[in-house]
Amino acid sequence: MIGDKNDEDKRTADGLGADSGFDAAEIELLRELFTDEAAEHLEAIARRLDELAGDSERFDLLDDVLRKTHTLKGSAATVGRTVIAAAAHSLEDALARARVPGARVNFAALLPALDTLRAIVEAEDPEREADLSER
Repeated sequence: MIGDKNDEDKRTADGLGADSGFDAAEIELLRELFTDEAAEHLEAIARRLDELAGDSERFDLLDDVLRKTHTLKGSAATVGRTVIAAAAHSLEDALARARVPGARVNFAALLPALDTLRAIVEAEDPEREADLSER
C-alpha cells in the first residue's frame, strides 16, 4: 500500500524508496532534471498568475496553471522532494478554489507563495526546504 508505515521506513535519506531501482548517480540526474523542469513550470505559473490578476475570468489560464502546479506536485513526489510536493499541493488547493462559481481570488497575492516555492526548489537541502516551507 502506498504511504504505508512500512514504506516510510524503507525510504532512504534522499527520500526515494530503497527499492526504487535507481543508483545514486541516476537519482542525482533525476533530481537535476526535476530542478530544471520545476524552474520552467514555476516561471510559466508566475506568468499565468500575472495574466489572471488582470482577468480572473480566464478559466483557460486557470486550467493551465492548475495543470502545471499538479505536474510540479507529482514530479516533486516522484523524486522524493516531499516538501515541494506539499507546497505545490497547497498552491493547487488555493487555485482550485478559484473554480468555484462566484469565488473571488486575488491571484497577485499568490505570487509570494510562488516565490517561496521557487526558493524551496532551489534550496536542495531538506532542512532548508522545511524552514522555507514554514513561511
